[in-house]
Amino acid sequence: MPGLTPQERQHLELLESKLDHIGDAVKGIVKHFHTGLFLYGEGGTGKSYKVLETLRALQAKYVYHNTRLTARGLVDALERAPTDIHFIEDAETLLDDKKSFGVLRSALWSQSRKKPPEREITWTAFKTSIRFVFTGGIIVISNANLAEEIPEIRAIKTRINVLRLDLSAEELLALMKKLCLEGYQYGEDYMSPDECLEVSNFIVVKLGELSRPLDLRLLVNGFKDFLQWKSGNSINHWQDLLLGRFNERPTAIRRSEKKAAESQIALQISKMDIPHTEKVALWEQKTGLKGERSYYRALERLERQK
Repeated sequence: MPGLTPQERQHLELLESKLDHIGDAVKGIVKHFHTGLFLYGEGGTGKSYKVLETLRALQAKYVYHNTRLTARGLVDALERAPTDIHFIEDAETLLDDKKSFGVLRSALWSQSRKKPPEREITWTAFKTSIRFVFTGGIIVISNANLAEEIPEIRAIKTRINVLRLDLSAEELLALMKKLCLEGYQYGEDYMSPDECLEVSNFIVVKLGELSRPLDLRLLVNGFKDFLQWKSGNSINHWQDLLLGRFNERPTAIRRSEKKAAESQIALQISKMDIPHTEKVALWEQKTGLKGERSYYRALERLERQK
């Protein structure tokens, strides 16, 4: 099994340097040098993974928000945990609520010289008066950048670190290969590095045909499709399950076409100079069918067609 090439190692070094920069930005919040981070970029590039990995490595106290969050919801969350880091993922609903701009400005900046800096947050409405001191941090992750044309947004951006994670196709390919070479463990199920590479190569080819960008989430979902098929919990082959993801519709294959494809696989395996037991094992791996009888039936179908 080939390892990383020198070029792939170079691409991986560039990628890891970018992720290290993000890690430093998160660490700056944990250690109270900074109050916030806005991180954006294409989905499936590892933004959330790097933030969570850093927070956990530093044993930081954090609150994770990944569903609908309004301005008032943010105030309540900050008041409940005023010293923690609030990690907000998929922040579209928060940023759509213009009342959140004022909350974020107050939570991210003050003239305090204390470490951590104290920031007073107030919320006054009919029969409601909230006032507390916030000393934690806020990390926001989004696929899109903050809108520059809104003055309140520009004011928020001057208070925090704003970073865009933009990975090249070569960097993502190197990362995907690195992940594959480690194998994949999911509960009690396991994929070998070779199996991971087979799934990864299939995804890369299909995304290239569709002119779509590489996606780490799709790779992980592909691993799980493979494991579902490998464990006998899928009628369809793992490739068909993945094609359904690409096309966003169930894959329809005629029974005759499926049998013909199985026969071609059996023919290719029969020509290999390997022991019979290995041929049967390879047959089971590539088709999901069990036993040497299914292997011989596929070969017999070819004989009957002659």
